[in-house]
Amino acid sequence: MAQSLLDGSSPVRKMYEDSIPLGRFAEPDEVALAICHLLSDEASYTNGSVYN
Repeated sequence: MAQSLLDGSSPVRKMYEDSIPLGRFAEPDEVALAICHLLSDEASYTNGSVYN
């Protein structure tokens, strides 16, 4: 059910996309890059941050 609400031109999908500053959902590789950063030594000083 959730998948069908977010498919294509669904009004629910449009509502969610309108609430995202970039106006679209993230691509899987974009999410993967954020996760890789958080798992890396470069994120050793990151604490309590919110990634939107």
